[in-house]
Amino acid sequence: MEVTFLTAPESYGEVPFKLIGEDLYECGIYFEDKEERRIKFCVIWIEKINRYPIYFLFEAYNYMTLEMEKVMKKKKILFNQYTYSNNIYYKGSVENIEQFKIILPYIYGSGCLNQLAVISLSEDVFYFQDTVPVVKMKENTIIIDVDIDGDAILVLSNSNSLSNIKDLMVSLPIGVQFNFNEE
Repeated sequence: MEVTFLTAPESYGEVPFKLIGEDLYECGIYFEDKEERRIKFCVIWIEKINRYPIYFLFEAYNYMTLEMEKVMKKKKILFNQYTYSNNIYYKGSVENIEQFKIILPYIYGSGCLNQLAVISLSEDVFYFQDTVPVVKMKENTIIIDVDIDGDAILVLSNSNSLSNIKDLMVSLPIGVQFNFNEE
């Protein structure tokens, strides 16, 4: 698989949540492969990073909720459902790679449908202010947001790890090729 690092903020657009935090390292990772390969990449990448629990917040269409909730309950994935302004959100956490493999297709799928889809590799940094999703970047926080249409993910970090391009390159799974787009 090949990925492209998007190092210029204008390359990946705006995030679909209110972001609170300063001194953040931002880098997009663009995929040219199909969604199934993108999900496989993310699973292998997160398995290599090995930081649990992983917290998530994603938006879902009403027709998706029954199936997702059934699967999450069966796999003992902790979650809560929130409804704001007719939008349905799921917020929760996973404790291991097996649970992550189960929840990621739902999270990534939501991002591909132009909905909010974000995970935190450090702690629960998600909340709602009025009806707006908020991410508060605390010390040592790493956020991964699925960009609109799922063509890219955005890494936001103020952590000692994944806070520069070298850290990101080292964190990639073995065999992943990469290039840069600094436009």
